[in-house]
Amino acid sequence: CAQTTLASLYGRRRKVFLLVEGSTVAEKRERTSQSQGPLRFLLLKKALSVSGGCEETLRREWSDCVVHRVTSLVDYSVALARREFDVILADHDLIQLEDAGALDLARKICSEKPVIILAEPVGEERTVEWMHEGASDLVLKQNLDRLGGAIRGAIQRAADAKAKQEPEEALREARARIDEQAALLDHAQDAILVQRIDGGITYWNKGA
Repeated sequence: CAQTTLASLYGRRRKVFLLVEGSTVAEKRERTSQSQGPLRFLLLKKALSVSGGCEETLRREWSDCVVHRVTSLVDYSVALARREFDVILADHDLIQLEDAGALDLARKICSEKPVIILAEPVGEERTVEWMHEGASDLVLKQNLDRLGGAIRGAIQRAADAKAKQEPEEALREARARIDEQAALLDHAQDAILVQRIDGGITYWNKGA
């Protein structure tokens, strides 16, 4: 957010306030589970399916990881809303839950969380379709040795995207705050100007 200092300059008839706008942006970083504790996985699998191979692979890569398994649309939606996970692992058999798509729900509720599909061999067209719907990667169930690398890659891409968005979000918030303050300052009878550190004037109220 913008840092602001206030200097008061006195004229003969009225006060002139000069607001000097800083260029630094305060860091707003959400604490990640990687720095706070074990990796947490949301595993979407059929009720009667065996997930041992997947979970064994996860625990071989991260011995202290937490795996939360869900098998229904209701449980999946609740888990998404709680956001108590770092990566979603979805069985391709459950990509379509009743009338709602698992990828579509993840994109709408927690788009920042990567989704990796665990699938049987499928055609390239289907794979591309899943990627367009929001999947971060696809790992064949017959090749779970690739799961660890896919998860690390998905987490890194998500972190890179978040790092890129943070300054843009901070800038939007700063501008919105300035616009809100400007609307209030326009009611002041004194002259008020906003100046960048380099000397450029970015705002003046109606009294200026």
